[in-house]
Amino acid sequence: MLLRIRKAKTSDKESILKFCQDTFSWGDYIPSVWDAWLKDGGLTVIENDNEPLGMCHHDFLKNQIWIEGLRVNPSFRRRGLASRLVRYSEKIAKRRNCTVSRMLIAQENRKSLKMAKSLGYIIESRWWLYYAKPRKRKSKAITVSNPTCVKEFAFQTFTESWRWYELDRHIIRRLVRNGRIIAYKNAIGIWNKSNIDDCIVQLGYLQGTTSAIQEIIKFIQNKGYLLKARKIQILVSDPVDLRAKTVNKMMPFYLLKKDLL
Repeated sequence: MLLRIRKAKTSDKESILKFCQDTFSWGDYIPSVWDAWLKDGGLTVIENDNEPLGMCHHDFLKNQIWIEGLRVNPSFRRRGLASRLVRYSEKIAKRRNCTVSRMLIAQENRKSLKMAKSLGYIIESRWWLYYAKPRKRKSKAITVSNPTCVKEFAFQTFTESWRWYELDRHIIRRLVRNGRIIAYKNAIGIWNKSNIDDCIVQLGYLQGTTSAIQEIIKFIQNKGYLLKARKIQILVSDPVDLRAKTVNKMMPFYLLKKDLL
């Protein structure tokens, strides 16, 4: 095989999507993001004799590269193609002076976890996906207006449309300015509208005691109701364990990290 990695082209779409139909039990999100990823320039493919065999997308925020959408044609797996795509993205990141790379892998995906660990990635944290239905509810939680109230959460990670970033003071100020951080007593949440599906509202960070967290859940359910969302995704890291009748626990993921220095 004469493998080559290059930027994706419009003509790759049909070939790639053919093997991205049954990635998960419900299908795959790649068809929904392909055009946007192609446009932002972070989409790469690995090919053999002009035939696309795999793909990967990367995105940058400050000193981090986020790697996502790693897919390989089932007929060509276990040949190191995924590892090559990751290394290629890391090489780009190093040229941009990025110091860290992150990716998300489902806990049940043992093969991908093994691949990532072989490349030097370590598990940074475990996250759980919950679903909740938008509902008209009253909540005691409020939108945070002063960034200093949440400065102690700096350097923790949060997710925004299934991309994980490290909170710093600049990001916290932006989130506060945009009304994205909500609080009640010792509970803090960060919400966003999904960039993948306009009908989904996400809660990408949640910390606090069980009782205080319930007010954050009520807030996001009401926010989803006001925004006419179809559903709400709640992503929380260990050791937070949501115990509420209004949310359904789905599956765990590992957030993996690699220092590029």
